[in-house]
Amino acid sequence: SLQDGSGTDDQTLSLAGTNLTIVDGNTVDLSSLSGTVAGTNTQVIYNNAGNEAGAGIYFDNVNSRVGIGITAPTVTLDVDGIAKVDEIHITAGADLSERFDVSKNSDIKRYVDLEEMKIKPGMVVCIDPNNPGKLLVNTKAYDTRVAGIISGAGGIQTGMLMGQRGSVADGNYPIALTGRVYCYVDATDNPVRPGDLLTTSGTPGHAMKVTEYSKAQGAILGKAMTSLDIGKGLVLVLVTLQ
Repeated sequence: SLQDGSGTDDQTLSLAGTNLTIVDGNTVDLSSLSGTVAGTNTQVIYNNAGNEAGAGIYFDNVNSRVGIGITAPTVTLDVDGIAKVDEIHITAGADLSERFDVSKNSDIKRYVDLEEMKIKPGMVVCIDPNNPGKLLVNTKAYDTRVAGIISGAGGIQTGMLMGQRGSVADGNYPIALTGRVYCYVDATDNPVRPGDLLTTSGTPGHAMKVTEYSKAQGAILGKAMTSLDIGKGLVLVLVTLQ
């Protein structure tokens, strides 16, 4: 038997095969299985004793993952439902991103450099006017359709990623809407210094320094945090869409 805090026998403990059941009167019924499921070592704590369809907590020991309300966790902690916490500390990324589908702008066909045309982290993207909820690699200077920067360039990963599976609010690319990310910048005409406002450029997927402020309203994607003297390269940007 198990004892409560006063030392009085309070609950019954029984072990049969791989099942552990703890029962007290009529309020607690916990069943835990350990063994091999689909070729992986797992432990499952069920919501209802012996009911495999009602898995509450699922431990995937092979991949070091835990699922709550889900039996096939795909990340370290996978929760199917609502999670409530007092405070979250994110230490593996530096931006807030949302998932979007991104495609190449038809204007890109006029460019020859295939490597430059690959959709990749650091590229500037804009709203696709012909496909609701989707984005395009930007090809226009001072474009008021600017939406953000593809997260993940320069070794800085996405901090928080949002989206809704199976809806228009989903996609294949994390787009930084705020925070710090590296961005491709074209400084061919104007060098970039920390604090400079950045907008879209005519070079596909690249930003540039704002020099014509009357055109920049609604087309600013952020502020430079590092320098680029000339040519094209990555610049650390504080994303602040305006």
